[in-house]
Amino acid sequence: MKEIIKYQLKARKGAIQLLLAIFGILNAAAWAAEIQALAHRTNEFTPMLAFWIPISVGVTVCTVLVMFFLCGAGHVDALLYKDTSYLMLTIPRRGWQILGGRFIAGLIEFLIYAVTAGVLLSIHLAIGLLMGENPGFTNFFTALGTSYYQVFIVNAEAVITLTLVILSVYASSGILLTTVTVASRTLVKNRGISTAIGVALFVIVTNWILKFATFLGTTLDLAIPVRFRLENAGPFRIADAIHTGTITSKTFEIPLAPFILFLLLAAALFALSSWLLEKKVEL
Repeated sequence: MKEIIKYQLKARKGAIQLLLAIFGILNAAAWAAEIQALAHRTNEFTPMLAFWIPISVGVTVCTVLVMFFLCGAGHVDALLYKDTSYLMLTIPRRGWQILGGRFIAGLIEFLIYAVTAGVLLSIHLAIGLLMGENPGFTNFFTALGTSYYQVFIVNAEAVITLTLVILSVYASSGILLTTVTVASRTLVKNRGISTAIGVALFVIVTNWILKFATFLGTTLDLAIPVRFRLENAGPFRIADAIHTGTITSKTFEIPLAPFILFLLLAAALFALSSWLLEKKVEL
């Protein structure tokens, strides 16, 4: 499996570098517009800001969302339809090893996009805090450090919980997409028709799963409390803030039953797609 992970990451290297370069160029242009507005003490949303911020943020966020599903599926479409795909399927590896290796490689690739996007968007936030002329933020690094402190220190427990929830959704949706793609490929060899069947199956099955998951969530009284807090007493005065009551908090409950269902289905679908890939797919 280690060789498959390395092979897949090497194959995706060019695409990763291209997307990161697009992220960097668009966000750098937006930062330049923001810094110019900050230098001129402009609190208005100038035409330059109105143009570059939506484009840079929109492209970054939308790309990460799309790659959430494609990376979760391990780019299995390339495995099944590229002219060189037979090379992967003829190596002495079981179906679960091939799909598992590609899933892990996809997770690594997605984390690259997600972490990069998080850093880029946090810079927008820091510059925005400075443009708001908040007296608590004297420079860029203070604003950026305070933002990270609020997220990763004050809300560390919530961040860990949400990360686990997102990973469970990533795994279940990615493996479901893998399964319907492999299943449709076993039925139809034409890529266009097979892709259409796969998308339709993905939407239908996802709808069924979400309905059943919602039913479980309302029937079983299992939930994880997630508490978000916002410290209002400065970036490094958590004790004083608690003492004086200057922390704003809000608690949400995330139903646990649906995510248990998602993980169980993901395990079953992974076994099914591995068997289909190994026994039924013909190139």
